[in-house]
Amino acid sequence: MRVIDPIEPTQDDQEFAEKAMRRFSSLGHLSPLKGTAEFVMQDRDMPVVVPAHIAELFRQILVQVANGNAVTIVPYNKMLSTQDAADLLNVSRPFAIKLLEQEKVSIQRVGNRRRVAFSEVMKLREKLRERSEEAFNKMAELDQELGIES
Repeated sequence: MRVIDPIEPTQDDQEFAEKAMRRFSSLGHLSPLKGTAEFVMQDRDMPVVVPAHIAELFRQILVQVANGNAVTIVPYNKMLSTQDAADLLNVSRPFAIKLLEQEKVSIQRVGNRRRVAFSEVMKLREKLRERSEEAFNKMAELDQELGIES
């Protein structure tokens, strides 16, 4: 499996996640251990205690699966191929390489292959999103100045 290959939920997965999400949400409280949450695994009597922020991550995964969305988990320090980076940026591989070079993103060479840190790709993605939002806002301002209605 490639780094960013998502796990596509089946209909059964969606229904199970929906039920689990409702049960998860109905708990509505943290355990007496400050900042933790308890989960009881199927066919087990012993609860599993996890930090509250991990419990929130579980909840977010359940929400996405219940909505039929594919989910993937990537370690933040994972090194990606340029194809994986392109997939995350939703661009072609040659364009991703050009972007990485233009933005002076640190690229490691492994033999004749390029590798880039997942964290760096995510920073670049956020930077591109911000630029896109700025351009959209400028276009909207121009539309208003020119009296163009959308």
